[in-house]
Amino acid sequence: TARMCPTSGYIGRVAVLAKHRGRGVGTMLVQRLHMEAEVLGLTETYLGAQLTAEEFYCKLGYVRSNQDIFMDGGLEHVRMHRTITPMTSLLSGNLFW
Repeated sequence: TARMCPTSGYIGRVAVLAKHRGRGVGTMLVQRLHMEAEVLGLTETYLGAQLTAEEFYCKLGYVRSNQDIFMDGGLEHVRMHRTITPMTSLLSGNLFW
């Protein structure tokens, strides 16, 4: 599951069942949100990533917004963002439908 605020581009609640991780499901979900963001005319998406998921988001083009670490639900997170330019969503790795 994943969701994005259509006015701000904030992505949240990206979650894949443990038995389905490592199969591209999370990548597919986030890439679909990138496409939606582009259609909506957004120029950026951003999120709070668990430290353990930072590498996953880096592979999708995200960078840390700053070096701060914050707690959410008892877990360490970092703020990350990704700039959207026309066609970025189609060129950011494997695209699944």
